[in-house]
This record gives sequence, C-alpha cells and structure tokens, in this order.
Amino acid sequence: MSARADPLITLARLAVGLGLSVLMLAYVAICLQVGNPWPWLAPVHEDGVRTLLDTLLYYEHATRELPQDLLLGAGIGACVYAAFPAVRGVPRSTLPALALAAAVAVILIGAFVQTGVAAVIENLLQNHTRPGAPLVWGSHWRYHLLERGPLIAVSLGIAALARGGFNPLGGALERRGLAVALGVIAVYLALTALFTRSLADLVLPFRDPQYLGHQAREIMTHVIVTLPIGWGGCILLQRRALPATQLAPFSGWTRGLIRGAPWILGAGLAWVYVLLASLKSDAASHGQSADWVTLIFPHFFEHGFTYLVVPLAAALTYSLCAPRTTAA
Repeated sequence: MSARADPLITLARLAVGLGLSVLMLAYVAICLQVGNPWPWLAPVHEDGVRTLLDTLLYYEHATRELPQDLLLGAGIGACVYAAFPAVRGVPRSTLPALALAAAVAVILIGAFVQTGVAAVIENLLQNHTRPGAPLVWGSHWRYHLLERGPLIAVSLGIAALARGGFNPLGGALERRGLAVALGVIAVYLALTALFTRSLADLVLPFRDPQYLGHQAREIMTHVIVTLPIGWGGCILLQRRALPATQLAPFSGWTRGLIRGAPWILGAGLAWVYVLLASLKSDAASHGQSADWVTLIFPHFFEHGFTYLVVPLAAALTYSLCAPRTTAA
C-alpha cells in the first residue's frame, strides 16, 4: 500500500495534526497567560503550585487515568479493526506492545517515586478525585462516566462511517473487531458497576456541579485531542497491515453514517447534557481556579501520557484482533 496515495493515511495524519495543533494553541495561551514564551517552570496548574513541566509529568494523575486510557485505547483499536481489518500475510509489529509497556512502566514508577506504593494502589483503584479531597471508592471512575463511556461508543459510530466511506470496503463492520469493541463496552459497564456503591453515587455524575464541570473539561480535551490522536496514531502505527483504500461515493458515506448514527447521537446527547448541566449549575465556580485560561489550557498537558497510552493501546489491540495467519 502506498501511504502517500492512500486517503486513509492522509486523514490519519490530519487527525494527529489536529490534536497536536490544539496542544500548540494551548501552549500559546499559557505563554500569554504567564507572560513568558518558556513557561515550563512557571506555576500554571489550577492548584496554583504545579509548573507546566510538573503538569506534563503528573505521574499520580496519569496512574488514576491509566485504566480508563487503556480501555479507551482498546476500544479505538477494535473499532479501527472493525472498519479496516488487517490484510493477510503482514507480520505483526511488536513496537506497540513494547512502547505501551514502557509508557505504563514510566507512569507507575514515576508515581511510586513521587507518592509511594500506597498512593499508586489507591489511584489505580480509582479512589482519588482532586488533591485534598477524601478517598472514596471508585469516585474517579464516576468522575468520567458521561465522558469516557461515550468516547468509546462514538468510536463505533466513526468506524461505521469510515467503513462505508472507503472503497473497496463498505457494508457491515468486521465481526471480530465489532465483537472486541462491544466487549470493551461491556467491561466498561462492569467496572462502572464495580466502582459504584449505591444509586446516590451513580447520580453524582448527572447532578453534582463538581462532577459535571470535570466531565465538561474532559470532553473538550478528549474529543479534540485524544480521539483524533488515538484514531490517527493507531492507523499510522498499523499502516502496513491496513488494506489499500479509496474514497467511496457520497452514497457510501451516507450508508455508513446511517449505521453509525445511533452511537454518534447517543454519545453526542450525553456530552450536550454535561455541557448544558455544567453551565446551569455554574460548575466553573467549583474548580480549583476562577480563571478560565488556567482551568482549560493546562489541562491539555495534564493528559500528556494519555496521548501516548491511547494510540499505543489501540495499535496493540488492532494487532491482537488480526488472525494468527498474519503473524510473522
């Protein structure tokens, strides 16, 4: 397959470029906010203490994000496979697995050095929300409920749209990839049940201003950065295994959109609810800072490890979805 001529590879590069462009704009906004073109050692985080470098290397935060990031990556990888199953005879690359293992090791070791083993376990068990808040079973998982679940779901919608929009594919999603993607959603729902002690806990993501505000900011970050980098990165990392494609006629895109509409609309409705409810409840006033620039733009860098873990987990899942006959 010629990467230069294939529209799928071009779109993947544009998707990654979109995510990186948002990060560049966020960096410029931070520079203007602190009045310094090199703000890495300036306090920029909403807690008023962490520098931009500390925010990027916030290992404790990356540790509690890790289960969510791995699931999102697995969901994206399965959806990419469902849309563009691997051609036979292409050896699997070990790079995603090795790189993902290295990234996870860096996160966990960094968190251990910064906070100790007890804090690492508490973060992995999703008991942390924000600094100084009491530890509550599964509170961090529910902090993302209306953001992360829909992110996985919308990837199925994107997969259906892409499946119809590229020749010579079309038709229904590939069964193996679809089954794995649905399995990821089932695991997400099971973990949600595990991390929810009562109905009152489950109501918090829908009603509590602090939860709503956090989810609204997460939606902004992951829809315009993590999702395009996850999809684009997975496609680029697995481009040798992908089938050659051409853009389909408009009718193909229409059929793909119809198939993917329930997933896309469902996710969109959840996100619109979060955004409107957070505005109605004045969720911004419950943040650690009253400044919008401080609340929004450094947060993009707080998820620096997410932008590594998600595409690597996606590429690894894609590889695992491929039949054994494609192995070297």
